[in-house]
Amino acid sequence: MRLLWSAMVIGSVISGVAVADDVSRLKLRSSAKVDGTQVALTDVLVFAEASPALAQRLGEEPMLSMPPGQTQVKITHRQVAGRLEELGVNMASVLLGGSLCCDIQRVVQDRAAKEGNTDALGDSLPSGSVRNGGSTGGTPLADALRAYVDAELSDLGGTAELELERAGQEFLRLTSPPWGFKTSSADRHKLGLRDFRVVLHRDGRAQRTIHVYGHVRLARRVVIAQRPLSVGNFVRADDVLLEPRVFEQDTDLGVARLEAVVGQQIVQFVPSGQMITPTAVKAADLVRRSRPVTVVRDGSGVQLRLTGVSLDSGSYGDTVRVRIGDRRQRKVLRGTVTGLATVQLLESDES
Repeated sequence: MRLLWSAMVIGSVISGVAVADDVSRLKLRSSAKVDGTQVALTDVLVFAEASPALAQRLGEEPMLSMPPGQTQVKITHRQVAGRLEELGVNMASVLLGGSLCCDIQRVVQDRAAKEGNTDALGDSLPSGSVRNGGSTGGTPLADALRAYVDAELSDLGGTAELELERAGQEFLRLTSPPWGFKTSSADRHKLGLRDFRVVLHRDGRAQRTIHVYGHVRLARRVVIAQRPLSVGNFVRADDVLLEPRVFEQDTDLGVARLEAVVGQQIVQFVPSGQMITPTAVKAADLVRRSRPVTVVRDGSGVQLRLTGVSLDSGSYGDTVRVRIGDRRQRKVLRGTVTGLATVQLLESDES
């Protein structure tokens, strides 16, 4: 058993070893919430890169049962591996990665959420509406929650991903209409494990408040170093590129625009292939006073490029004055520095 465990860990962490295409990759979550004493493998594992047959076979298999009075438990990497062996999984065709342990929290829902029956909601919930999904053609609560997350993360760019937990699944098929959903969240962070508070309305009256839990991730394109970037060097255009990354925390989402780092000075070493963070670069003047610049003007769907002279020095995002035209028709305008020796005219100064 010890030898098998060691072999599996080595296979999970050494990325340079070629892996057969038919290997299923399972990831252990860092945390999860359940609405009962039974913890299933689908609660603790991500099957996104597993074969459909293996995912279907293992998804609802129990991992363990929590004692009735217990609300928290840790499930380790080793325990999951042992459980997979008990179920007869061929470990030679599985790579188990992810977190070293998964923190499970048992959520005690209100009676309606826990039992999922019509009696718990009273006469306001028509018979069968939870089980059958409510009115045909409406927007399910699950889709309404995804729209809520999309709106929350819209200012971050990229695409939001919401994976809903099993706790509260009974209500996710309710539709609007006839139901109305008022969603809020007191979570400090927008990514990671979230608690969504949903007030269910019908006929203009609030009927019930439920809690739905889910994991929120953000997929966005960020600036990546194409080669090692040493401290003191200035970033060139061919040093960086945009690559998609998936984020589970919103503490550091990288930089989404190439123009924001090109011409900046490196203050923290960045290995090849690693995301460039805002703290890894220092603002440097992209335009310099009395030096030629390219002046960009957008209007009516057409972009014009002119040659001018900057009257100020500035880094990315700074507002500077530029002079265009010859001696007889000189004009001083204002614009925003958007790249190396490039200024985008402000709308108020365009004519």
